[in-house]
Amino acid sequence: DTINETGLLVHSKCEFGKQLIKRVMESSACTKLIWGADADLTSLRHQIDLPNINSQRVIDVQLCFSEKTRRLGMGKMIENVRCVRPREVAMLPDKEREEYYFLPSTRNMQSTELPYTKEFVYYAMCDLHRIELILRTAHQDLLHSLEEVAEMTAEDIRRLDKAGAEVCCEFLRTESPYYENKWGLRRMEKTIQFARSVKHCRVACADQMTEDVDATLTEIEQLVAPDLEKLNVIVPDDLSFANRDTDFLQAEIFRLEEEKRQRFSYGNQVFRGGRGRGRGRGGGRGRGGRGRGRGREVQGRGIVNYHGKIAPGW
Repeated sequence: DTINETGLLVHSKCEFGKQLIKRVMESSACTKLIWGADADLTSLRHQIDLPNINSQRVIDVQLCFSEKTRRLGMGKMIENVRCVRPREVAMLPDKEREEYYFLPSTRNMQSTELPYTKEFVYYAMCDLHRIELILRTAHQDLLHSLEEVAEMTAEDIRRLDKAGAEVCCEFLRTESPYYENKWGLRRMEKTIQFARSVKHCRVACADQMTEDVDATLTEIEQLVAPDLEKLNVIVPDDLSFANRDTDFLQAEIFRLEEEKRQRFSYGNQVFRGGRGRGRGRGGGRGRGGRGRGRGREVQGRGIVNYHGKIAPGW
């Protein structure tokens, strides 16, 4: 009933780390539990700088509680667990990342750098505890048994060998409808992720290109092209990352904070792209924070029924 900093981080860029990951993931002697294994297994199998890892005996715990076509996020699942085990959940850091965590990714830079901070390591380790808490607490809510999910995950792994390009396209088709609903840093980060996924698929699965696959990849390229142009970012064909520029990132954070401050400087009722109803000082009601008083127009106060989105830096 305690949360300890238990776990092991393996550096996948060094040769020893690559071979250790390959040995563990390809071993049928131990079962690996992953939340949302589809992207991880695809990356291990087809990532250009990894030794073609063919994972074995993996259970995608996410599929115990949701369907492939509508996956339940770990953050939402943990909120369900909080009702039963509030003390243990309170000991874990918030699942949401800090506000500017995704900023390097929006410029095709690696999101983290060595040496890792203690806070980052602890956050990564806590995913192990989250999976443990979910399985210990919500086992009565299983949609599929562990045995069923093990076979479903094994089938996904077999498909990666035969139809890696189609698996990639399924991911892109599933995620693309949510793209237009994203904004700010999350949208920029997803832009780079899509661009990298498309180029990776064209390189790693060149022998699996069909008309349907090519059409899907072309559609995603056209979807993100305007945003890539705004970002002024080019993803190289070899998928190399841009050098991490700390001074540039700090300047970007300052710029985004300044934009945020200016956006709120005109009062609570002023939002970019927002729309709401406010009550005027004269007792009247109006739209967008402007109220109509009896016989005259007055300035409204406060935020009421706001439906728009604030898009910092976008």
